[in-house]
Amino acid sequence: MEGADCSVCPLRTEPFVPSYGPVTAPVVCVGEAPGLQESIYGRPFVGKSGKLLKAVLSHAGVQTENVFYTNTVLCRPPDNSDPPKEAIQACSRRLHNEIAGRQPSTIIALGNFAAKTLLQTSTGIMQLRVGPPKTSPNFPSARIIPTIHPAAALRASDYFPFIVTDLGKIAYNGQEWEPPEYVVATPDDAIQRINELARCNTITVDIEVDVEKDLSYEHPSKYRLLCVGAAGELGTPVVFPREVLERRDYRIALGEALAQSRIIAHNGKFDIPGLRQLLEGSPRTGRRLTLWFDTMLAHYCMDERGGIHGLKFLAREILGAPDYSADIKKWIRFGAGFGEIPPDILHRYNAYDVALTRDLYRIFERRLNDTGLRELHDFLVYASNALMQVETDGVAVDLEYLETLDRDFSASLAAQDAQLQQWVANPRSPKQIIAALANLGVTTASSDVSHLRSIRKEIDEYMGLDIDSEVLASAKSVANFIDALLAYRKDQKLHGTYVGGIRKRLHYKEIDCPDCGGHG
Repeated sequence: MEGADCSVCPLRTEPFVPSYGPVTAPVVCVGEAPGLQESIYGRPFVGKSGKLLKAVLSHAGVQTENVFYTNTVLCRPPDNSDPPKEAIQACSRRLHNEIAGRQPSTIIALGNFAAKTLLQTSTGIMQLRVGPPKTSPNFPSARIIPTIHPAAALRASDYFPFIVTDLGKIAYNGQEWEPPEYVVATPDDAIQRINELARCNTITVDIEVDVEKDLSYEHPSKYRLLCVGAAGELGTPVVFPREVLERRDYRIALGEALAQSRIIAHNGKFDIPGLRQLLEGSPRTGRRLTLWFDTMLAHYCMDERGGIHGLKFLAREILGAPDYSADIKKWIRFGAGFGEIPPDILHRYNAYDVALTRDLYRIFERRLNDTGLRELHDFLVYASNALMQVETDGVAVDLEYLETLDRDFSASLAAQDAQLQQWVANPRSPKQIIAALANLGVTTASSDVSHLRSIRKEIDEYMGLDIDSEVLASAKSVANFIDALLAYRKDQKLHGTYVGGIRKRLHYKEIDCPDCGGHG
């Protein structure tokens, strides 16, 4: 093969699979090595992983027939083993010449071997793939997008969304991350900066109170605002510190500026209730703060997996930002609240939150529109605004009916407990339940609902057979025990959640009663 030093390659006697694609190609895909299907058909990416790759490329708007496909080595390693370093080195000049000769704008590095070879690094793919496309002096006019090899996604499905995210970078040109500039308002220039915000159609916001919103479920309205960060469409993020927010006129002016704008936030269901403190005492009592775009909800629309929607994760994943919360963690490590963080560190953190949320909004808005998911996002934001109001105002509870439910459930649970005593002394003990089932001839490793239902289903099938009457009676006893236990657990859950749980969260408030004209 031209450019390859095959004489020193340890794979020179193995099946050869040449690269494939047009003479000029805007996109080049570089994999690891040919697999079995590729060696049979003599063309790269024709197996299952190749079909998956081409499907994702099409989803990203790439015409797959215009893509050039190759591998770090062109001969198949025996038994699908990793390509030896000597083989990669022997094929390196060939790989460079093939790519450079096609003058691509985008190079997709699939997996560890391709990414490390193209970027000349020892860093692993899970770290390399994070952030915007990379650059290399070997290919100065091309963006390199490292991502997980599709074959890995076929083995572990959780990798697949990462590939979709990464190949989405083909269409959305990310820039190298740079620390954002920001300003901290002073009492002398606060009104000027508020007036500048008031002229913006959209304002990205983030608040800091004495709890971390990614870790706490406390309601922000319970805490004093430490600072508020805000940025218009193009302007520099502004942090309004505590000394500004403590001025009633400044606080209300900022609240009114936000109330007349479309608000963007990350997890806005936390920020908006906290921001509503700004309008307390405003002469324009009809104004309300509502969420317009939420980058956290937008990401949920595009990727349903849990644990990957926090701002810090997405800033690193999508934008390539570093862990800018490191200084914050030093101060809250031993249980201290955000109020104890030095103002300069807190203000920087707040400004970064705002700037990165705005950057994510610009990317996510286009992706939602391109994928037809904007309507879903808008519905979730609508529901979020409604839920904020419920969380703030609460819902009315009929205390008399709550007491009736408590009595009814308590009596029912007591009767069910007595019925279960024929099988188990404590129906709330998993160990005793497992032992009781063993006494009835049923062995199980767990007493959770799925195991109990599985056992119950098997008994139904068993009882449908022609079996001895004594065995049938034993099977019916097991069935009766499981039915009684499942019913007991269901009522326990209802009682604990909708009676005991509501009782724990009651806040008494005097309201006008429309029925009697008095107060309740």
